[in-house]
Amino acid sequence: MKLLNQLAYKGTKFGKKKATDMGDYGCKLFCFSMITGIDPVTLDKFFVEKNVYFGNAGDLIDDTAAAKALGWGYKGVDKNINNMPDWEPTIKEVDFSAAPGKQQHFVVRMKETILDPYGGVERTKNFYEEKSNQFVSYRLFVVPNQEPKPVPAPCQNCAELQEALDTVKGKIEEVQRILSS
Repeated sequence: MKLLNQLAYKGTKFGKKKATDMGDYGCKLFCFSMITGIDPVTLDKFFVEKNVYFGNAGDLIDDTAAAKALGWGYKGVDKNINNMPDWEPTIKEVDFSAAPGKQQHFVVRMKETILDPYGGVERTKNFYEEKSNQFVSYRLFVVPNQEPKPVPAPCQNCAELQEALDTVKGKIEEVQRILSS
């Protein structure tokens, strides 16, 4: 996954009204861009066409609409820091600074690190929580082929099942012998 720096796009406008600066407020768009591998200007045009943006300035990304437009799954928002999804990547909302109130910022969450579009930096997974003492949320996007397959429960009666399987295999072989005669 290519790390992108939103500050390199200072002066480039995005959203429905093209009134908002990518360098200042494009972090969530850049997270989607890093995950998809689509440059942010092209992805912005796609999001406008797919009606993903909302809000007064037309620059807020609707998570459900973005997932649908990209062909991803979306499992909602989880505000428990201990519920990190078992798959990567996904998007994490953080508090950008220790200043009072929430300074909303988005990063790409990998299992052990975050990819921060503000400056294009890879950071420790809880960098912003350590800085601001506040966790905000995981945006639970499921990129196709990223979600792990469920692990089957341990077999409680494996010996019995294996015996039944062997019996069925024996019956199949017997029928095949009869048919081939």
